[in-house]
Amino acid sequence: QIDISQYKSQFANVPGDFFITWGENMTFTVNYTISEDNGVSWNYLNNPDMVTCIVGSYNSKIMAKGVGNGIFTATFNSSVFSAGYGSELYWVEISGTKLGYIDPDPVYFSVTINALPTALSIHDYETLTIHPNNLTYEYWNELFNLTVQYQETSGSMDISDASLSYDWLYGSGTINPDPINDGYYTFTINTSVAPAGGQYQFEITATKENYTQIQDFDFDIIIKPRPTRLNGSANIIYLSTDVLL
Repeated sequence: QIDISQYKSQFANVPGDFFITWGENMTFTVNYTISEDNGVSWNYLNNPDMVTCIVGSYNSKIMAKGVGNGIFTATFNSSVFSAGYGSELYWVEISGTKLGYIDPDPVYFSVTINALPTALSIHDYETLTIHPNNLTYEYWNELFNLTVQYQETSGSMDISDASLSYDWLYGSGTINPDPINDGYYTFTINTSVAPAGGQYQFEITATKENYTQIQDFDFDIIIKPRPTRLNGSANIIYLSTDVLL
């Protein structure tokens, strides 16, 4: 009579926690081993009935592939999962079965999928040159446009279909895709709503799933008083304050 308790199986060389960037492949590997003497000796198993790998939920269940010497691998592309706006953690489960052997304990570990790193820059609307020091000067009582670029930092690729917005002391609004310059976003500011002669800070937020969110990106605008003329002259004319009675 066969004592089934002597026939054990286990996973060896269990992977540790993973950290990857969204869009990359992630490959998990385990060694499937069996024992017929209650764990005194172990041998590789190359023909299990099934080895499965699940990431996050059963919707991501795949069969692991045997590559020899009891090694089984499962590969996922992380782009089928969400990295949120910074990172997301998923639990991975690997399990297996072989008729005639006690099933190995499932393997559990985590994988953290990091969103793609991003950067934000503010540009002149007409020339697309970057505003140095995140600062611009504008006259009071004017409308002017600012252009924003939201990019991946790794490949300097423009990020389209993102959600951008701005906020300052005198209002807030949406930053829309630039209809002229692909890959850029633009918005219009009315300087008449703020007193002249002050420096005002704008906070810009940019978000898109699977890309790092940028919050409260600071950009300053100095609103200058409008130049004036008296009798067609731009020079200052000093008038007496004496009044004749």
